[in-house]
Amino acid sequence: MTRLADTDEQTVTNLLAPNVVAPSLLAHAALPHLRETSDTIINRSST
Repeated sequence: MTRLADTDEQTVTNLLAPNVVAPSLLAHAALPHLRETSDTIINRSST
């Protein structure tokens, strides 16, 4: 495990992309359907 003080910006981006960015983009793409159906998204993740 790398210490935060030794972590560069690209490493942080690589860590956040699958757990934060991807679900956010997926939810954004699903908004039209969600608005039509009043459905919801439940996000679950683990690290």
